[in-house]
Amino acid sequence: AYDENMHSIESIQDIVQKEFFIKDAKVKTQFKPYPYQKEFAVKAQAKWLEFLLFAKCRSCKSAMTLNYIVGSSHKVSLLVSYRKSPGGSWFKDVEKFDRFENIRIINMKNPSWKSDLKYYLECPELQVVLWSTVQGLQKSRLKELKEISGIDLLILDESHIGNSAKQFKNVRNKLITTPCLSISGTAYDQIW
Repeated sequence: AYDENMHSIESIQDIVQKEFFIKDAKVKTQFKPYPYQKEFAVKAQAKWLEFLLFAKCRSCKSAMTLNYIVGSSHKVSLLVSYRKSPGGSWFKDVEKFDRFENIRIINMKNPSWKSDLKYYLECPELQVVLWSTVQGLQKSRLKELKEISGIDLLILDESHIGNSAKQFKNVRNKLITTPCLSISGTAYDQIW
């Protein structure tokens, strides 16, 4: 019997795929970064506490960030967005590109997110991205962030919308020593 509090459908599929169908895995598209995407990955590898990825719309900011995560030693990243809509591109890019085959995105809205996180943390080859809207974190999850040891990277997606808002500041204050990557296609007010 399936218990949504124990595992999400995605983690169960992952377990079944790994156990029984490892040779029949989906063929994914090869990720071939453009020069500007490679340049970002190189710049982002330097030591920093705050980094702004200001790239135009449709430049594949989610794929650029996932590529950076793969090249880093980040085991757990927290991805926060002001709206639900950007979440889709993150999930799609992980499914689409071969480079991200060892990344698992967990929607913190799912009741099983803690069980999924625990399971994925036991797999040394995997990197985890926890995803939530900033509003979802405010309700009850913000307190739970302290329970998660080792968030290596905070990602604020669409930071031009809410980076200076109280909700984003609350999340940032909980993870004050964690490197923060702000992402925006229109970050004009953040660079002045």
